[in-house]
Formats: sequence, C-alpha cells, structure tokens
Amino acid sequence: MGNVEDEETMAEHMIIDTPGDVHWDLERIGKIPPIYYGMNSQQIGWVAGKEWWYRKSFIAPTEWKRKTIRLRFDGVDYLADVWLNGQLLGRHEGQFTPFEFDVTGLLHVGGENVLAVLIHSAPSAVSKVIADGGGEWAVLQAMRKHYPYWKCMTNAGWDWGAKILTMGIWKDVRLVAYEGVSLANPIVLPQLDPPYDRATLRIRLNVNADQPRSMELSYRVRCLTLADQPVIASQKRSLSPGRIRRIFRWRSRSRGCGGPMVMESSISTSWKSRHKRWVRPKCSLSSAPPSAFAI
Repeated sequence: MGNVEDEETMAEHMIIDTPGDVHWDLERIGKIPPIYYGMNSQQIGWVAGKEWWYRKSFIAPTEWKRKTIRLRFDGVDYLADVWLNGQLLGRHEGQFTPFEFDVTGLLHVGGENVLAVLIHSAPSAVSKVIADGGGEWAVLQAMRKHYPYWKCMTNAGWDWGAKILTMGIWKDVRLVAYEGVSLANPIVLPQLDPPYDRATLRIRLNVNADQPRSMELSYRVRCLTLADQPVIASQKRSLSPGRIRRIFRWRSRSRGCGGPMVMESSISTSWKSRHKRWVRPKCSLSSAPPSAFAI
C-alpha cells in the first residue's frame, strides 16, 4: 500500500474512534498495512503529507439552556483549525497543550451540531528529510526548526522506533457547561526555605463569571507525609461579568512535616453547577473537507 491509488481512496469518510492518531486509525480500518511490521513504516510517509479532517455530529442537552458552554480539547497533534456549525472557532498549534473555545452562542442547545477539525499536514521540510533517508539527528534538527511548539521528538525515530510524524486528535474532547462561575488553569507554586520545615504555597487560577456576583473560594491543603489536619482557608471576592482574571494568591505556613514534604491542595467555589459531556468516541475521518459543516 501507499501508492497513488490507495491515497486517493482516503477522500471517503471513514468511521474511526477517538482519541487516537491518523496512522493508527488508518491501520485499524485496513487502509494502510501494519505500521511496525517489516519495512511498512517506510511506505506510509504520504499520510503525514496530507491534510486530515475529523467530523462529528452530536446533540447538546436541552438542560444546557442559559448556561455558559466551552469546548475543550485536551490534546491535538499538531496544528489544527476548529469549526462548529460552520463557524471557525480558531487555530491551535502544539501537541501537548490543551485549549478551549467559548461556544455559548454557537451551540444548538437541544439540537444537532457539527464539529469539524482540520489537522494540517506535516511541514514539507521535515517530511523531505525523512523521505531522503535522513538519520535520527537530521530529522530531529528539522523538527526542532519547523515545530516551534511542543511536539514529541521521538517522531524522529530511534533504535526502538520508526520515523512517523504523528498527527490527529490524541486526547479527549469535551463540552463543559456551567452557570455562575468556573475555575480554570490552577497553578500551585510551592516555596521551601531552609531548614525545610515550612512551606509557602502561592495559588493562582483563572476565574470566569457570567455576571456580577460575589463568591467565596475555599482552599484545602494537607501534608501527605504527616497525619496532621488539613489547613483550610477561604477568600471572598467580587467578580465582573465576562472577565477572566488571575486574582487569588494565598500563603500558608505549616510546620513539622520533617523530611521530604509532599503537599496536596484542592480549590473549590460556592458555585457547584458544572456539567461535562464527552464529544466522542465515533467520528468520521477524511483527507477531503466535509461537504457541509452546518446542518
């Protein structure tokens, strides 16, 4: 396989499971030979040289009316454009970084929706180095130059692997609906000072409010290496509508952990309404654009 005739058949819409990888999907449905058998991996370089389209139809629950809804991708490899109901949401570059879009005004609540994701082809310069038989270091140098954001470098091939430029939706996709307040991207920055019997935690996160409201944020921190009671604190803040702000910083000092300190922290708000819906597992895959995005 791997000749022109085989490549042209990829214009059909194939039903695949996500998350996954385009190469893996094509192998599972019999469109390419087993990747790691013999020298088959050298016959499928054309896969990464094509654009690939994912398309998924789904129905949003009626109980999500008057809620704020975000579409979240946990991982897409590598460069992707995203459409919902014919509307371009945006572009993301990077294999390992999650990203999301506010789809509140675009989602057909209680009706059918169409999600389309375009995976761009691999950089031609990288594919050429592989096609020319370049070694691992030559491929690695090309990848570092043409993949400016996070990308798995083992795609360059090693003594235990093949040179395959992975691509596709390789982590979960989900819709998150909430009303009131949502928390995102919490970062806990620990600071330990000699003699290392105290810890200072700086907690930062993004908070999104759909209308002016006051809320209480609660923190719970405990030392996993001791049976001490958790340290609990709270903070009241007023939020403006539609703004995402990095606002909360809190410091707590806990003594007596002794030896290595392992800390566990949790953050919650007084607003509990949050619903998730997985946009998976079945969808269609094609190297040709969907004939229509919108219903």
